[in-house]
Amino acid sequence: MFDVNPTGATALHKLFHDHVEKIQNAALLLGGQSELARVQRIVDDLNWSPQITSRTRREIMHLHQLFTLQHVHDEGRPESAFFAMLDPASPEVEDICLLTDRLEDAIQRDGITTMEAQLSTFECAGRFAAAQRDLS
Repeated sequence: MFDVNPTGATALHKLFHDHVEKIQNAALLLGGQSELARVQRIVDDLNWSPQITSRTRREIMHLHQLFTLQHVHDEGRPESAFFAMLDPASPEVEDICLLTDRLEDAIQRDGITTMEAQLSTFECAGRFAAAQRDLS
């Protein structure tokens, strides 16, 4: 599915090349089909351009917000319902936490500005536990 040779590509190209299936699964678990479609758009964009376009940048920052649980407390957003179905002790949550750390690292290495998103300083497992507490 991912055709780009990551040699010489950006950190985001390499991340998606190496972990595309896990990124897709995480997006589906946290946001459903619309977020899976977002990941597929990112993959298409990365396949077509050796640089990070402004559209890809926006999509990546949205994905970052999804992975860092920015909107799980907003009951009007679908992320809230998807998050409520997750077991914080599940292996999928651990995968999401690892992917979030890798995504944040790639964002920083590629110089995507923090003006577009405040990168989380919270440990991922702590974010999941705190969000679950807040929702109960």
